[in-house]
Amino acid sequence: MNYIVTNKDGLLVRAQMDTRNPHNIKRKMSNGEGFIVYQTYVKNANQVWGRVSDNPGDVQQEYTCLSIANRTFAKIEISDEELKSYKVNPRWIIAIDLWARSKGYTDVLPFE
Repeated sequence: MNYIVTNKDGLLVRAQMDTRNPHNIKRKMSNGEGFIVYQTYVKNANQVWGRVSDNPGDVQQEYTCLSIANRTFAKIEISDEELKSYKVNPRWIIAIDLWARSKGYTDVLPFE
């Protein structure tokens, strides 16, 4: 899935899914930079991490923190054409939106 960095300070790429270890930083992406997430993980129930290396069986991996609690550092980037190609039940969209808002989500509405 394509993502774009939305954090004004950029986004760190790390060797492990751990924001407390300053020694596992491999590189930094800039605000507005696009990147691919090959797999997502939920850590500690409030962090969403993405694997940005495309070699899942390799010892060396790269991860970036996509969000912690209500703070988002990168968002999925979908073109209008790509979005139009999805066939989704509108009732499901509304149900998911209501559920997300009950958990504190306050970003865009599904049908703006």
